[in-house]
Parts: sequence; structure tokens; C-alpha cells
Amino acid sequence: MIYSIAEYISKQKHIELLDVSEEKHEIHLRASDNGYESTLLVRLPKNFPRSLPVVFLTPPDQHGYLSHVNSRGEVCYTDGEGVDIKTDEPELVVEDAINDAIKTITESLSEHGHDGLLNEFEGYWYGSTVQGQKAVCFFEPGDEFRTFKVHVRQDRYPIAYVDYKHADALNARYAYLNLL
Repeated sequence: MIYSIAEYISKQKHIELLDVSEEKHEIHLRASDNGYESTLLVRLPKNFPRSLPVVFLTPPDQHGYLSHVNSRGEVCYTDGEGVDIKTDEPELVVEDAINDAIKTITESLSEHGHDGLLNEFEGYWYGSTVQGQKAVCFFEPGDEFRTFKVHVRQDRYPIAYVDYKHADALNARYAYLNLL
């Protein structure tokens, strides 16, 4: 089935097929829209077409930080509410997922998308911490993706964020004492 889907979507003029993996249920492609070019990986879940495909930017940071794209590159192209999946037309399901992901990426690359990134970050931040919870950050923010370590109290609230390169140099006690 994945080869017929890949063949179908490769007929779109804005899509260039790069690779297909039947074993991994993945389609790797390059897509362009409004002057932006993105390399995408489309992964079909085991219960496809009853579940939507997962679309990733590869590499995840090819456009920098984008709203609706997490650090692994997964593109949130739908909220899943009221989605009617045409299980008898899997090619159209994948085509719609790719086109929605491309639209999401293109909008995120626009000025409006940068506002969305700020709004989305705030939502993620407050969703992961108690509102008003303070934490110490032991590194300078930048434009590149970085991994960091979070020191937490026993009640699981974060108290310090440490650049992963320097995570061993600081311990939770040091972070906690600097918070006081």
C-alpha cells in the first residue's frame, strides 16, 4: 500500500519523492510552497488509515524554531477535532496530511507564524509548570535547538534549567540554593 500512496503523492508538482520504506512505513519527500522548501518524513501508524499520518520536518531545525513544530520535528497540522478520515482512500488521507503540514510550516515561516510561536511557547510553558512557578536558567538562550537538563524538587516542580553540556557541573542542591 505504501508504494501506491507514494506514487500517488509524487504526482503533485510541488512534491519530490526522495525515499520510501515499506519496513518502516515511511515516505521521505521534499515539498515546496510560496518559495519555501522543506524536507519531510511521513510516517504511517500501524493502524493507518484509521489514524492520521505523522509528519516530521527532517532535520527538525531546518527552518529554526517554528510554531506547531516540536523539537523532534513533528508538525502539528491538525488538532484532530472533527476529523473525518476517509479510510477507503488512504492516498487522499496522506495527501491531505502533507498539504496541511506544508500549509502549517509556510504559515509558521511568515510573520504571523512567529507570533504563533510566542503564543504556543507560553501555552507549553504554563502547561508544564505551575503558573507563576519560578526556575533558574543556567544558560543563555539562542537560535539553535539544544538539550537541557531540568532539576526538579521532590514535588516534581522544576527549579533549574541547565544546558546539557554543563549539566554535570551543577547539581540540584546548587540550583536550589541559588533559587533562594
